[in-house]
Amino acid sequence: MVDGIIARKTNSVSEFGSRFDSIADFVFVAVCLVKILSVIDNSVWLYAWTAVIALIKIINILSGYAMQKKYVAVHTTMNKVTGVLLFMFPLTLSIIPS
Repeated sequence: MVDGIIARKTNSVSEFGSRFDSIADFVFVAVCLVKILSVIDNSVWLYAWTAVIALIKIINILSGYAMQKKYVAVHTTMNKVTGVLLFMFPLTLSIIPS
């Protein structure tokens, strides 16, 4: 979650790094969904949580396309919020009954 901040602070931002970061984020989300959803009981709150994260991602993709007329990886505040939500998700399993 801090790799982009570090890259900007050290002036080591690159097109490859930006694309690789987006691919890594996608793989992280996919692995989390496969691993976590397969071992817990799927309840309504879980579907709501997943829908909110998916909606944020879709809005980011559409806004990037609308601004540049091509697929771009938009690294916005809402994209960071999505990362935080994904990071916090396993921590909520002990608090919210599944």
